[in-house]
Amino acid sequence: PDCVKIFLDGVPTESHTGAMLEPYADAHAGHGDNRPEKGILMVSQPVLDKAVADFDRQGLHIKFHAAGDAAVRAAIDAVAAARRVNGSGGPMHDVGHSTFVSREDIPRVREVQMAWEFSPYIWYPTPMASVDVRKAVGEERMKRWVPLREAIDTGALVVAGSDWSVVPSVNPWLAMETLVTRQKPGGSEETLGEQERISLEEAFRLFTGSGAALMGHRDQVGSLEPGMRADLVVTETNPFEVPITSLHSTRVRMTFVDGEKVYDAASPPRLSAR
Repeated sequence: PDCVKIFLDGVPTESHTGAMLEPYADAHAGHGDNRPEKGILMVSQPVLDKAVADFDRQGLHIKFHAAGDAAVRAAIDAVAAARRVNGSGGPMHDVGHSTFVSREDIPRVREVQMAWEFSPYIWYPTPMASVDVRKAVGEERMKRWVPLREAIDTGALVVAGSDWSVVPSVNPWLAMETLVTRQKPGGSEETLGEQERISLEEAFRLFTGSGAALMGHRDQVGSLEPGMRADLVVTETNPFEVPITSLHSTRVRMTFVDGEKVYDAASPPRLSAR
């Protein structure tokens, strides 16, 4: 193995399992509400610090599940502690999901040589985010829902993940469109975390060069240039010339891996019957 995943909390919904720095907006302590006011941090900081330092020393990449801002802080604190003990030459660990992040912690990820991973594709209005999460955390915290803009502006390495199959979409075109619009695919009056919008160029980078860098393969893939592996797709339309609200419907005509055509929409592979 070359990677360890550490689950630090749950999700910031009505269940209150996501670990938050401040109490949930719909918490009613002392009124028969037995849900934790600030969620659940599954690993204590001393135990986490020791484990992360040990894994880091072994050269193991660590991916943290951290949805709430308290869990994100715990992950950053643990990596900062590991850097103090082991030095700065260890793997680039990443904090994953990062649904809510304190403003104070946004610049720290770059400082401790970590990366951000944002997922799943619910940075646009969905019933879960727009209703369930909003009710749980309150309107003010939703303004910074999935803070990609802030993370990118620090110069840190930022990538996007699908969280397949928890949220069943691996369509990067849908993801990139909604990263730019913060609207439902195809456009909508409703937005979610509008101030965290990014450009289409930045969205493309998340899914290409940045993703390759986090995987440790940036010297081989992630861009189209001499000397790189010829992993590429040919699309029916130019993503940079169509209306942004139609990007989710982009169709791939051909796919190449190492220069070999492995998919052609004109003669798609036959599906075997089972």
